[in-house]
Amino acid sequence: MTPSLAKINRMRARKSTPERRALIRKWKRERKKRHPAHEYRVGEDAVNLIKSFEGFYPRPYNDPVGHATVGYGHLLHRGPVTSTDRQRWNLSESQAARLLAGDLEKNYAPAVRSLGVGITQGEGDAALSFAYNLGTGALGTRFTFGRELRRGHYLTAANSLALYVFADGIKFAGLVRSRRAERKLFRS
Repeated sequence: MTPSLAKINRMRARKSTPERRALIRKWKRERKKRHPAHEYRVGEDAVNLIKSFEGFYPRPYNDPVGHATVGYGHLLHRGPVTSTDRQRWNLSESQAARLLAGDLEKNYAPAVRSLGVGITQGEGDAALSFAYNLGTGALGTRFTFGRELRRGHYLTAANSLALYVFADGIKFAGLVRSRRAERKLFRS
């Protein structure tokens, strides 16, 4: 991945070197692939990645935090599953996929669009998956990933995904796999 423009600019203190010129050319090529974040559209790669890690549940279940959830992680309401939930919800995979698409477009894509930097489709899809897992606040400046992405430090942002593999102080193998897949998608 190319270094940030800030790193290239720090090289200006030194003489113009072939290495610096090559980095600038590479950065300009990469920059052309990026589009303003406000133009981001939910990609199929993001949906498939989220589906693969969330898993499909046709009946309501309590998520790890104890909230009623169904399908591919669609939050029904805060609090545990009720008998009314069990009677009302029994989804097909296509219904769950539509719920997921609606959740992504309505609740998570706006957070990606508000990043204020240029992003590739893969970067946006990885950010969307990350936000779906941790919440839209994960794209804010409080999290290293969001802060570095907003600064335009794409490589640092991608590498920082590995920090978010703990829940209640315990490292989870599923989160390690998720972050690895998101990093791969981010760098694609």
